[in-house]
Amino acid sequence: MFSNSARYFASATLLGFAACSSEDTRDADTPVSSASEPPSPAASMSTEATGTLPTPAAAKPSSTGATTPQAPVPSVTPQGSLTHSTPNPTTPPPAPISNPSNGGAAGSDGAPAQTATGGSANGGSRGTSTPAQPSASDSTPSGAGTGGNASRGGSDGGGGTAGGGLDDCGVEPVNPNTTAEARRLLCYLYSVYGKGVISGQQETSWIANPADDVDWIMQQTGKFPAILGGDYLYPDGTTDRAKAWWEAGGITMVRYHMGAPPQSDTYDNSKSSSNIDAVLQAGTQENTSFNSKLDYVAGELQKLQDANVAVLWAPFHEVQANGWFWWAKGSGAQFIDLWKYMFDYLTTDKGINNLVWLFPYSNNPAGDYFPGKEYVDIAGADCYDKNPPFESLFQSTQGIVGKTVPIPLHETGVIPDPETMFPNAAPWLLFSVWAGYEKDTSQNSVEGIKAAYASQYTITRDELPSFK
Repeated sequence: MFSNSARYFASATLLGFAACSSEDTRDADTPVSSASEPPSPAASMSTEATGTLPTPAAAKPSSTGATTPQAPVPSVTPQGSLTHSTPNPTTPPPAPISNPSNGGAAGSDGAPAQTATGGSANGGSRGTSTPAQPSASDSTPSGAGTGGNASRGGSDGGGGTAGGGLDDCGVEPVNPNTTAEARRLLCYLYSVYGKGVISGQQETSWIANPADDVDWIMQQTGKFPAILGGDYLYPDGTTDRAKAWWEAGGITMVRYHMGAPPQSDTYDNSKSSSNIDAVLQAGTQENTSFNSKLDYVAGELQKLQDANVAVLWAPFHEVQANGWFWWAKGSGAQFIDLWKYMFDYLTTDKGINNLVWLFPYSNNPAGDYFPGKEYVDIAGADCYDKNPPFESLFQSTQGIVGKTVPIPLHETGVIPDPETMFPNAAPWLLFSVWAGYEKDTSQNSVEGIKAAYASQYTITRDELPSFK
């Protein structure tokens, strides 16, 4: 909305801006309230693909700078075809773990141990809504491109067209073959940066109704978030829901909790270790496995490209030195080689051109892990502390990526008050709340969520221009 909102979290923001805990603090990605995750489908998997999930818990992120791991990853056979079994959504999120670098407690990162197949996404249960308010899964656009605020880079309203210089903004994507839709999306991100914040919400992919999170936001605020977050750890329906959200006028963002090659894609295995040099060396078991995983996501992303859907692609999330996940447990040089390998494999080898490449730091951004602006369209960080707008984190990230690259708060537990972010404190490009955290009253109040969504700075789905 474009009306003024009351400030909430005012007392918290006046306390200063200490380093914040990140996704792994989260295990923070795990929903802390109602969402539960299915057990590992070990019975249907090979020995390599078998793994057990951590004990469920609803831990909260610490304020020590710990990074939180995200939702558990589906089990994927490391080589050849990726076979998946149907998750059984009965097991709660995994227990928190300590930050490897500073010992901070982790938040919950709930996600089911599901097998990730390279097969078709066959859709999940979609949410329904009352006649008075549309469901997040409706394929009919809900006010898409009809009311964007021109001053914040949105459409002029009424026409629902890309307009507003989205075709000729002068921003070149890192992939020269980027599709027209992804170019428009990138131009839009640059046009609103520093003027407004794009609202986002991660779906609870491991329950029967993944649309529950965004539908709940709609019920409380009368608005859908602009961005829907998904995770290719959960293959069933993720692509279909991303496509439906785009068709409804929204933006889709996708992550991938990849298991450490040659292990399967489970959440536990994403926190495991791998010989990164072997992962990058052709002909090794690790490299064959890594390529098969990239083939899997390329197949899903290709479906979206065929449907003219642009994607905010945020792989290898929560990057930091001595990180939680296997990709960040090596040196900065090794991680950069991994990022470049993935970039070249998806763009050059597989022809995936519908991506806006989002580099996702944790709460401890490290310059020697940054692959450079020639491989990154936008770059941000995440935080699970309760003292938004996380000014120091914004500044430290900006110190690495520079002032010309839009900086998203790509994952958070607390919805920041946009009124405290602008104009200069911490003008994040977007916020994306992890699944279940929007309902957790220890993280967010309904009044605070309403105020945030009513802020003159907040961009919701109905206020986006068309990128088609």
